[in-house]
Amino acid sequence: MGIVYLFSLLPFQSKQAFGEWLGNRLYRVAKSRAKVARQNLKACFPDWSAEHTDEVARQTFVEVSRGLMASVHLWSHPLFDVTSRTDYVGLEHLQQAQAKGKGVLLITAHYSLIELGFHLFLAPAERPGYMYRSNDHPVVDRMIERGRRHSHDNMTGFDKFQGKEMVAFLKNGGQVAYACDQDFNDKTKFFIPFLGVEAPCIDRPTHIAREAAVSVIFVSFYRTKNNRYRVDYSPIQEGFGKDAEADARAWNQYIEKTVRDRPEQYFWLHKRFKTRPEGSAPIY
Repeated sequence: MGIVYLFSLLPFQSKQAFGEWLGNRLYRVAKSRAKVARQNLKACFPDWSAEHTDEVARQTFVEVSRGLMASVHLWSHPLFDVTSRTDYVGLEHLQQAQAKGKGVLLITAHYSLIELGFHLFLAPAERPGYMYRSNDHPVVDRMIERGRRHSHDNMTGFDKFQGKEMVAFLKNGGQVAYACDQDFNDKTKFFIPFLGVEAPCIDRPTHIAREAAVSVIFVSFYRTKNNRYRVDYSPIQEGFGKDAEADARAWNQYIEKTVRDRPEQYFWLHKRFKTRPEGSAPIY
């Protein structure tokens, strides 16, 4: 952790150069995760050649590492250092939702920027919050949380045991980021096609939207040229909260479109399709 903190003091461009080196290195040594990435890509893009699949998997490691180093940058630098590099598209939709005086649920995905993306799209939020899974190592978890507070001194985090507190926060006008595109195993309620693969989905976003009476917006974020970033906010999703399966289909289709545009910037390193429909062959 001390070494990581020292890295946070380096100039932004130096971190990005190191992130590229680190990503290429990890792709060679983290063989189990590299295999998961390739299996995900093979399932979602079966027409790709093996060479192209390998190349996109490698690029994913590089993008994840660059995103990690950009997040570390915020441990010792102001948020403006990164938001000044960011183009916001559809920001008026978030502003419209906030003007209603009620909460906003910002549904997003595990893109390669991961942590950095939350900093970027929550920056314009009036009362930012987020749903997260705490790190298993308490020292690492504390450092991550302190890094988040360094950039957003009014940011509120909620773990999986604080659902009631998060709903209360939303009812009081907060804006909460929620990435719900992982495999939650036994919490799977139905399967929705994602890039041609039946993906396990949960119904919790629908229940949150219904209980807290919030506006729902989909959000995507990615790195563009010259180490700049872009955040896209969708229009307010009218009717979200009425039908859990229709809601899951809507946010999956949104994520799918963003992934097709930039496949190397999705977090292919996790086992998105570990839970399979009955009778389906395993992917991993």
